[in-house]
Amino acid sequence: MSGKELRIAQRIVLELYCQYEQSLPFREVVSSEITDYHRIIKKPIALDIIRDKLKSDHIDHYTDLRQVMADIRLMFKNAFTYNPVDSQVYQEARNLEEFFEKLLLKWAPNYAYDDPFLAPDKEEDEEVFPPNRKYRRIIND
Repeated sequence: MSGKELRIAQRIVLELYCQYEQSLPFREVVSSEITDYHRIIKKPIALDIIRDKLKSDHIDHYTDLRQVMADIRLMFKNAFTYNPVDSQVYQEARNLEEFFEKLLLKWAPNYAYDDPFLAPDKEEDEEVFPPNRKYRRIIND
């Protein structure tokens, strides 16, 4: 992974991990005591693991940015698979995923999903902030 890609990955993980309250359920892997989760989710992943795999001395460190993005998306997929749609964790995963896609549009647009709903409506140099939970509404089509 190039130095630039590593810095992009570190910045995105930092934004998800430290600056966004909805990341709390995704910071650590679900406890092995919750056997139901590990029966349903075959590849558990969390922000802690992703952050550790960014280190070059990690035995299974990332070799390119695509691997990092795949693990972050797997984290969201796991949340959507295990949690009911009306649960708080599911909704936090949706909001965090949307924030993640906005970060990608800003720093790594080649890895962002091509979704017009997530298209930026701000100036290019403007800071990207997490959505404000007070005013979030989910609109089902």
